[in-house]
Amino acid sequence: MNFSDLGSTLKFRISYFLIFALLHCNSYFESVLDPTELRMPADGKSVAVLKISNPILGTKDNFIWEEIDPELLKFLSKEKNGREEILRVQAGKVPTNIKIRTQKGKTIEISLFSRDGDFDQDGFPDSAELRTESDRQSFRDWFVRISLSQYLKENSSWNLKERDCSGLIRFAYKESLKTHTQDWQTRTGILLDKNLPDVREFNYPDIPYIGKNLFRIGEGKFGEFADAESLEKFHTSFVSKELESGLAGDILFFRSDRGVGTNFHSMILVEGETNNPQLLYHTGSDRGIKLIRAKELERSVLFSPEKNNRNFLGVYRFRILE
Repeated sequence: MNFSDLGSTLKFRISYFLIFALLHCNSYFESVLDPTELRMPADGKSVAVLKISNPILGTKDNFIWEEIDPELLKFLSKEKNGREEILRVQAGKVPTNIKIRTQKGKTIEISLFSRDGDFDQDGFPDSAELRTESDRQSFRDWFVRISLSQYLKENSSWNLKERDCSGLIRFAYKESLKTHTQDWQTRTGILLDKNLPDVREFNYPDIPYIGKNLFRIGEGKFGEFADAESLEKFHTSFVSKELESGLAGDILFFRSDRGVGTNFHSMILVEGETNNPQLLYHTGSDRGIKLIRAKELERSVLFSPEKNNRNFLGVYRFRILE
């Protein structure tokens, strides 16, 4: 190869690199904001991390912290890490919209929303839902443990007048959201397990917005009591008619139109992600609580949890877990 060919090849490669960089690598020349939009609950404690990734070749950018009322958004810190500038802010307690600006005129739009709202539109205030997977798992673990404990021995703290299928769910649901102390163990007779952490987001009876009225019983209505029909319609969400789609702590609902009116029945899924899980339910009679395998119900016209059984409504999940 002669020098002329070598020079042409080199020019081509340089041109190709520059075109590629211009088209595909804006970070070489432009600063990048992360995120550009952000939603935060106006809870006075949530923290957000805002970041500028500055370019390799271009002009560097910086955050401008303007005079913002700390009741709306509080400045925590600003630091540099290589080409990055990191800004940490804490939510105030007033719902509002705020723009964080940079020296080069870019903005991050922050929306602070009320936790009394219902962003996911499931009928529950967002503040009364469990937001983290760890809290959701803690609730599930306690719900199943408490439900099973009643199968072994029904506790005196469970109202005698509420000992039916939905009553078992209400009892285990409420007790799962409590702080599980030594006093709680003495009162309920349910042994503590150090491997089962409590829900951290909130504890009964101090549930944000709804307090002791745990159960959704209608549009915008909450109460301390909900029958099986209300639990299905307002308090849980449909998951599937396939049992293996369920998780431990989910609920199976059945509806029978035989006789006078419509009757609803519910069962607790003790274990999930299997087509023959253990099911727990109260019979509503002196026979008390039953613990069986799903396939034991195959011959039941009313209560077979098969997808072709029209009486089987499906697997449902508590809305506070979604």
